[in-house]
Amino acid sequence: MLLVLCGLAAITIFALSGVAGAGSIATCGSDSRVMNQAAQALIIENPSGLPTTPQAWKLALLGETQPGVWSTVATGAPFLSSWPKSQSYSFSIAGAGAVRTTGDIPSINPANGDVIVSVFSPGAGTRTFDSTVIPREACGGS
Repeated sequence: MLLVLCGLAAITIFALSGVAGAGSIATCGSDSRVMNQAAQALIIENPSGLPTTPQAWKLALLGETQPGVWSTVATGAPFLSSWPKSQSYSFSIAGAGAVRTTGDIPSINPANGDVIVSVFSPGAGTRTFDSTVIPREACGGS
């Protein structure tokens, strides 16, 4: 009897971890779509005054300023009410001269304004994906 209960408990824990992983992927995908829509809206509303660093993009999307980083409140801002937060992934917006992604196959050299997803996974470390170019793969989907 005890052996059966231990077996059921192990199956339940394993199944719930799979559901949590799927939930994290779904949430990441949703956040990724929102981030891409916000970045595109900023680009459309402000074609001649775009940020060029990840920090400036974040401030511009949130409708904030910071001396020495971003000093203009973009037309139409804020484009996001808050920045997505998770223990499994993080977002940034590529600035001019961004480094190549490490998770995309083939690796992508992001353009200024592309949404970058950094996915943290035990054993694999951190991988980066350009969710503007390949949105299906950015959060662990295929």
